[in-house]
This record gives sequence, C-alpha cells and structure tokens, in this order.
Amino acid sequence: MKKQVLAFDLDDTLFDAVENFIPFTNKKYKTHFVFDKIRNSDVLNERVPINEEIYRWKEFFESKFGLAIKPEPRIKEAISRLHKKYSLIIISARDLPLQKSARKWVRINFPKTFSKIYFIKTKAGKLSKAEICIKNKAILHVDDNPKHIKDCLKKGVPCILVNRPWNKNKNLPVKRMNNVNYSDIENFLNN
Repeated sequence: MKKQVLAFDLDDTLFDAVENFIPFTNKKYKTHFVFDKIRNSDVLNERVPINEEIYRWKEFFESKFGLAIKPEPRIKEAISRLHKKYSLIIISARDLPLQKSARKWVRINFPKTFSKIYFIKTKAGKLSKAEICIKNKAILHVDDNPKHIKDCLKKGVPCILVNRPWNKNKNLPVKRMNNVNYSDIENFLNN
C-alpha cells in the first residue's frame, strides 16, 4: 500500500536558517539584524540587491557553520517517526545557487528520510508549493511562509504554520506550532 504524502518546507521549518544566518551576516558584514524583529523571511529584504543577498546566503549555507546546523532533536525525532507511517517530501523556495547546499544538508541530517526534494524555482521556470503538493497528493504541507500557506489553502491543501517572527501577526485560518513535532501533526491529521 502506498503511503500518504506529507510535504515540508526546509528553511525555518526543518531547521532555523534565518536564526543562524543573522549572527553570520552581522559579524561578516557588520549588519545589526535582530531575529525577533525580522518581519520578512527575506532577511536582507531590499537592503541589498538580490544577487548580493543570494551570494551572502550561498556563502553562509556552504560554510562549515551553515552545513553544521542541526535540526532540533524534537524535529529530528518527529520526522523519523512520521517517516515510518508517511512518505515525506521537501518543497523549498531556495534560489538555484542555493539548491546544492540544501540537498547536501538534507543528506547529512535526514539520510534516506525524504523521498524527494522539490524546488519551486527551476531553470524551466517557477511552480508553486501548492502545485507540487497537489501533484504529489500531499495531505498536509508544513511551512513558515504565510504566502505559501495562503496559496496552499486557496487550492485546498491543508497546512500547518510554523511560528516565526515574520508570521506572528498574520491572521491565517491554520493550526500553528512552534516547531515541527510529531504529536501536533498526528493530532491534526487525525481530526
């Protein structure tokens, strides 16, 4: 019997990308970002040109510091337990230059756990996370980005929002959780 599919965002859902990027970029580029004050998951949002922002993220993700980031034990345990019952996929919004480091991080931290990693930005164009969820018959999508959550909900894909500073004030009709955890996801799926 084919397992039902659960879809997960990568950055700031399976591990704290922005929270770890801020000290890296503050030290290297003498910036003064504060995690709890971030109101957009695009940290450098319009403060630097997009190609410079991608460069900084690439530098971070490919550094020993970026690759050494581990998912919280609770998240790792939840994914391991969910993997026994469901087929798991990742759907990431990372830009093309950042995708190789994403694949490497997943191989290191979740070996043989996710059946596929999808990127919404490809050489052929762009897909939405909702379209990828629908194509894979995902019964749930877990993400930190309100834009992706709204699109999934609009297209009938159930969602859970992972709390982050940039989505605190967003009024969305979804279950929220502070971190990916097994009991919240199982309770959601069983109700």
